[in-house]
Amino acid sequence: MAWKSNSTRQPLLVLGARQVGKTYAVQRFAETHYEDCAYFNFEEQSSLQEIFKSGLEPQKLLDALSAYRGLPINPRHSLVVFDEIQACPAALTSLKYFSENMPSLPIIATGSLIGVASRHQGLSFPVGKVEFAHLQPLDFEEFLWACGQELLADLIRDHFTEPRAFPLHEKALDYLNAYLLLGGMPAVVAAYSDREDKQIALQNALPIRLQILNSYQSDMSKYVSPTQSRRILASYLSLPAQLAKDNTKFQYKLVAKGAKASLFGDALDWLEQANIVLKVQRVNEPLLPLAGNKDLSAFKLYSNDCGLLAELLGITSQELLPMMPDTNRRGAVVENFVASALAQTRLLYDSELYYWKDDSKSGGKAEIDFLIERAGEVIPIEVKSGRRTKSLSLATYMKRYKPSYGIRLSRNNFAQSDNLLSLPLYATFCLMD
Repeated sequence: MAWKSNSTRQPLLVLGARQVGKTYAVQRFAETHYEDCAYFNFEEQSSLQEIFKSGLEPQKLLDALSAYRGLPINPRHSLVVFDEIQACPAALTSLKYFSENMPSLPIIATGSLIGVASRHQGLSFPVGKVEFAHLQPLDFEEFLWACGQELLADLIRDHFTEPRAFPLHEKALDYLNAYLLLGGMPAVVAAYSDREDKQIALQNALPIRLQILNSYQSDMSKYVSPTQSRRILASYLSLPAQLAKDNTKFQYKLVAKGAKASLFGDALDWLEQANIVLKVQRVNEPLLPLAGNKDLSAFKLYSNDCGLLAELLGITSQELLPMMPDTNRRGAVVENFVASALAQTRLLYDSELYYWKDDSKSGGKAEIDFLIERAGEVIPIEVKSGRRTKSLSLATYMKRYKPSYGIRLSRNNFAQSDNLLSLPLYATFCLMD
């Protein structure tokens, strides 16, 4: 709506992984804010590419697109939607000319693999001529909204503002367990929230996780050679082994025998550019700017959605999560949940995600799961998957670097003492503010 009302707007490019709801969101927006939606899908309607081969003059393109759909496109009443625009490089280039020569025409383009296509096909990107919106899976707050729990979400925010024991703690944990299992993919959440019987709802929702994973895997052959495709798939399928171990630093040896960065680095880049994984870089010293202290050789990779990781791990029951004897598998899902939530803050604050680890003898191999920048300082975040929170790492970090406060996320209730803010995991979304 802000984009629509901006008199100097440029074509809007909505980016995000497959199945996060880009097309649905844009079409619903068109239905409620425009008289007409001129929708074109470049993957499903491959013949559209012929229109753009004859030239990129905006008025000629508009006339041809109107004829293609059999209805006129009126800049005053119509919204033009170019879906999966990466499938037509010329259409992506045309956004530059629409921006320059026909700024009154509202255009929204979407793409799941634009970063991948740009790298492997050499797309001519309309730099400075488009605006961006990034769509991610639903976070936990949005999951609560979808389940009709807006008041619960509001109360969690209230207790975050003034940390004190939350009387609905166990209820919030129940919803958290469901979210950790299901994740935030809209189709999964919709299948769960549409039914009152939650056991039946889970039976309907869980298979959708697998369907989404299958669609991701089918995409991994696009714009790359068969050899590279196999490396991409192997890298992605190694996520459970990477995360369900004590040291969650990415290790190439867990991808394939003899694997190394020179062979699999491009595969990881593909996954990141497709928004399928989140990269968290290690810093040797947690000093500002963090980007100037990162260790390029050490990083962690997470799934873009904790529910998809749960599927890869074979977790099929929300009751198992809090009492799972295999704490590494439980910890992997919980840590991935936090990474996904903090990825939203990365977009809001235009900053990367980092973690810190000290391998020196004096540090006792201390590790802080995440670091975020707030108000000109580095804030450490420690993640615990259960209720036991004793750890030397955060104490070591606080003593050495003396931040004004640190954050510990766990299954315990809200609490605050000295310079430690203890938050329940379900309040992670509050850190976005």
